[in-house]
Amino acid sequence: MRQIRFQILALFCSIHLSGQNGSYEFEQISSDAGITFNAISCIVEDKHGFIWFGGNNGLYYYNTSDIIKYSFDPQKEDTPPSNKIIDLYRDRDGTIWVCT
Repeated sequence: MRQIRFQILALFCSIHLSGQNGSYEFEQISSDAGITFNAISCIVEDKHGFIWFGGNNGLYYYNTSDIIKYSFDPQKEDTPPSNKIIDLYRDRDGTIWVCT
């Protein structure tokens, strides 16, 4: 009886595992995109799946096709208060917090 239960459990596990598709695609981001990789101090993923990088040279946003750099500009209100990003944090609501 115990062996039959084990065989049924093994059957369900094998069906579940064989149904998963393992196709992944990896892409390498080069420094030609404008990121100084040795200066990156933190990385976070937002609620839409996009990647944010923070470092000594500013804040970077990567949306799988473009890299956008956000730098401190005293003339604009919607820029980071400093180019030196110490940490990035995503809270429960999905808001990204930038620590400078």
